Amino acid sequence: MCKLFRYTPCVRRIGLILSLLLVVGYFPARPYLEATAVLRRIENPTDNSLLANYGTHKVSVALLPLNTPSGTVRARIYTPEGVKNPAALVLVHGVHHLGIDEPRMVNFARTLASHGVIVMTPELPRLADYTVDATSEPIIGAAVLELASGLHRQRVGLMGLSFAGGLSLIAATDAQFAPHISYVVAIGPHDDLERVMRFFATDTIAGPDGAILQMPAHEYGPLVVAYSHPEDFFPPEDVAKAHEALRLLLWEHGKDSEAIMRTLSPAGQRLMQAFYQQHREQFDAQMLAHLDGHRAAMRAASPAGKMQRIACPVLLLHGAGDNVIPPTETEWLAREIPPHHLRAVLISPAISHVAIGGPGPTLRDKFALVRWMKELLSQARE
Repeated sequence: MCKLFRYTPCVRRIGLILSLLLVVGYFPARPYLEATAVLRRIENPTDNSLLANYGTHKVSVALLPLNTPSGTVRARIYTPEGVKNPAALVLVHGVHHLGIDEPRMVNFARTLASHGVIVMTPELPRLADYTVDATSEPIIGAAVLELASGLHRQRVGLMGLSFAGGLSLIAATDAQFAPHISYVVAIGPHDDLERVMRFFATDTIAGPDGAILQMPAHEYGPLVVAYSHPEDFFPPEDVAKAHEALRLLLWEHGKDSEAIMRTLSPAGQRLMQAFYQQHREQFDAQMLAHLDGHRAAMRAASPAGKMQRIACPVLLLHGAGDNVIPPTETEWLAREIPPHHLRAVLISPAISHVAIGGPGPTLRDKFALVRWMKELLSQARE
């Protein structure tokens, strides 16, 4: 599931080093110190240390309706107080039922705003319902148009987390929205949705150099696949109830899910038990057949084949050990995006799936993450 940054002691040590450089007058350390402050605040919103508060402003928050081609959705605006001509950014949540209300999402938006960036977070109903498809892209574009228009600006930035990262990249190639997007940031994005979904069924995925990456796929991947199209997995009489049982399981309401499971047919109960016990071998064949039947829809929701049309700076960040969307997806994107638009790329052992805290990162890995965040803040203010 989509998780935002967690903080680690190595980043604290980097902050202390940068603080010393600032004290002795090494002014180029200031952007890095601010980037460290952002990472620290993302991890702990109650951190009141001097470092966590470095360069911050008070933030006001407002909830507003956002008109989109598919209807009205909720959006939040986070505004830094006392900032002249603040930068502006649309931040799009990943696959999570709380959408813009997810506490880590709220903290991330507030943190960016506290460093002088007006942030809009639009709610994408399909992503909040664990469904990745092309219908979310026009909502992302509508948020860009609304924020730019409301601020009387030609362009604003765009950042997407997890699958929203890939969808945001697609929005940046849409002729209706591209002229109003100044840059795109994708954290843990997908390039080819079918390739990622196939990874959920096989634990293997190919990189652009032909090398095969093998790792156990995250258990929630198959749940998302089955939830989006339960008719491809369950007997017709079980589809509605199985859909609800899977929803509750994704929401981590296991007991309620099991109560519904017991009302399914014997075949439906056996399949749900396989999901509960993570016996993927019992439904791998169904997953692969499902992919074959939805190839066109997955292609429409994939940046793959569209990136030559992108015409703005792009920043990519991915966890080296990400087992939801493997880091090979960012490798594909880095190859497909025109080099003159690729501003920064980092595949780091310091993070997992858009979360700080990968296994065994070095101090150099942590500093690379701080440097990437510095590039993001710099790009936002250009």
